[in-house]
Amino acid sequence: FWLKPAAVVVAMIFSVVTAVCGIVSPVDRSANKCLAPELRFNVERLRDLHGYVCCKNEHYAEPRGAYDCDGACDPLAELEPPIIFYDSQCGIPLYKAPVGRSFEEFLEESHHHGWPSFRDEEVIENNSLVLYPSMEVVSACGTHLGHNLPDGQGNRYCINLLCAAAFEGPNSTVTYDRASSTTPSPGGSLELQPSYGHRLRVSAVVVFAAMTFWQ
Repeated sequence: FWLKPAAVVVAMIFSVVTAVCGIVSPVDRSANKCLAPELRFNVERLRDLHGYVCCKNEHYAEPRGAYDCDGACDPLAELEPPIIFYDSQCGIPLYKAPVGRSFEEFLEESHHHGWPSFRDEEVIENNSLVLYPSMEVVSACGTHLGHNLPDGQGNRYCINLLCAAAFEGPNSTVTYDRASSTTPSPGGSLELQPSYGHRLRVSAVVVFAAMTFWQ
């Protein structure tokens, strides 16, 4: 008699985990082929282990503090501002920083959070998209960039430096419809992985099946 309620409880736990985190699967660290052959900001040290973050991913990130060696190095501080950050897959410009604040403020915020952090004024229009409700930030080329994590100052785009470290590319004029999540990109369509909404639908099916079994 305990099998049916137990099945519903297990299904509900599975559904919550699936909806919030996605179904856990082994990380394919070989999925880094989308990255340009040469990258800036001393991120080559991250390519082999964390390149998949940019290429085949929707919620993982490079390690916190990896971009500045946990404070032991700072490849951005050595450059002359403002710095333009280009998509590591196709080279389109994504961010220009600092804008509306000092270079020191930009570096301090990025170091505090462990990833380069950009504000609305620093976003280069039409080359990136925030997906709702997951808040994932994706470029017009389909590159996973990071997430929008708003705070008391407004939108804060927490970006993996590895994914925005290319030299300027030939497709730097690409644009798209910001309202669309299936935006044409250079060389094809933007392929997005299963969204938060998709996970919810899967979860609903699992719960429904378990409840049907209980009746």
